[in-house]
Amino acid sequence: MRPEDFGPHATGDIVPVTLTEFHPLSRQPRSVQTYAFLPNELPASLDLTPEISLQIESAVQALGRLDGLGSMLRNPYLLIRQFLRREAVASSRIEGTVTSLRDLAVYEDSDEAPPLAEDFQEVRNYVRALERGLEMLPDRDISATFVRELHTVLMSGVRGQDKHPGSYRQSHVYIGHDGTGVSGARFVPPPAFDIPALMHDLERVMIKPPVMPRLVMIALIHYQFETIHPFEDGNGRSGRLIISLLLQQWGLLDRPMLYLSDYFERERRSYVDGLLAVSQQGAWSAWISFFLEAVRFQANDAVQRAQRLLELREDYRQRYQDRGLVRALAVIDRLFEAPSISVRQLADQLAIHYSTAQSVVGTLVEDGVLQEVTGRKRNRRFLATEILDVLTSPVPQR
Repeated sequence: MRPEDFGPHATGDIVPVTLTEFHPLSRQPRSVQTYAFLPNELPASLDLTPEISLQIESAVQALGRLDGLGSMLRNPYLLIRQFLRREAVASSRIEGTVTSLRDLAVYEDSDEAPPLAEDFQEVRNYVRALERGLEMLPDRDISATFVRELHTVLMSGVRGQDKHPGSYRQSHVYIGHDGTGVSGARFVPPPAFDIPALMHDLERVMIKPPVMPRLVMIALIHYQFETIHPFEDGNGRSGRLIISLLLQQWGLLDRPMLYLSDYFERERRSYVDGLLAVSQQGAWSAWISFFLEAVRFQANDAVQRAQRLLELREDYRQRYQDRGLVRALAVIDRLFEAPSISVRQLADQLAIHYSTAQSVVGTLVEDGVLQEVTGRKRNRRFLATEILDVLTSPVPQR
């Protein structure tokens, strides 16, 4: 990290640090003198341009449309569960994890080991951490302790579990491309001994009423958390969890139906450049503008996917109501919560005989609602591919 890249409007101080890295040939540790970035406290106010004010209005309107759609559903969990899992896949993909939404659907409720099991576990941990955070929200502030608890869930039993889940890092870290070493680091977060105080300051911002428009405050909080980089691993995923939970706690949504990781992953270069530009140049307006566009885009995307899912569900229900297939109707609702099933699971869930469940699944396969995905004759699993297509196919923006 080069001090000369940080201009007079940088949002913190450059401080000298000594980092340890491994020699690329001998793999022996060596000490390297470099610099780290120590961020200031978040600003108490910002002069928001008319353009940003219009973006705030547009983003809030998009959130209102999404919230309105959720309020019309008898069982919004039909959509919430799938959107949450879509977020888990996208957020983990930013960090290089390659588990797909299809793999998550097929193996999440199965006893079988999925392909790339460690990647799969990382995605499932994200689901569990987000669900845990949503459970705690009614009774808890999003404090530093709250975040550490979620980090423990996030990092349990996966790569990074040896890096003290739930505890702040005790060593220096740097951010850059593999093989570049400390000298090629793009960014060096603050020294470890500054983290408790920095997180305490950030906690005060997260738990008190917002002093600026709520979406702007969330954009600032996300920048600050990623800049502090408080953990040895899992900082990106933790920071994106906080966004989803603040949207909920600060009343921007009544139901957890908006997630931004898909946009951040698609616009990855703009995302990381925008964060760095705040540190180096104080480019708050550009970062806030990017964040607000992510909210608007993803809210509109979620509305369209939700409408398509509801239309598909209504088509399925009408089809089987007309034919008087009551058990098939029960399966349809279950598939919109979890798009994969086995005959044994269905028999257990509906408390019916195995052969009856087999017949129901056979009907849904014949009708193209389900597709067998294991290629086996026994212990087969079936996937509602049209539901997955709605969740994964690109949606044109209106």
